[in-house]
Amino acid sequence: KQIQKKRTFNISISNIKKVGHFGLFAMLTIALCQTLLQTKPIRVFYIMLLFAMTTEIAQLNINSRVTSIHDFGIDFIGILFAFLFYLAIRRFRLSK
Repeated sequence: KQIQKKRTFNISISNIKKVGHFGLFAMLTIALCQTLLQTKPIRVFYIMLLFAMTTEIAQLNINSRVTSIHDFGIDFIGILFAFLFYLAIRRFRLSK
């Protein structure tokens, strides 16, 4: 008889952190766009990019944290996703 290996669902801490970076910066971008309605969305995009860079640079001074261009890249993707999502929803609402 053959013994079948069970497929397990492994979630690494690294993957959880990636999802966290993406989700956090996406939610912050949407929240800021909704809060600053008088501000052009592209400015919110730039503000969030500056915030993402600042948080990564600030980690240089924290011994328990690591500065990572990879984390900034994931932050950027989350910001970009939320920015494009916000623009699409806004365009859809304005077209009605």
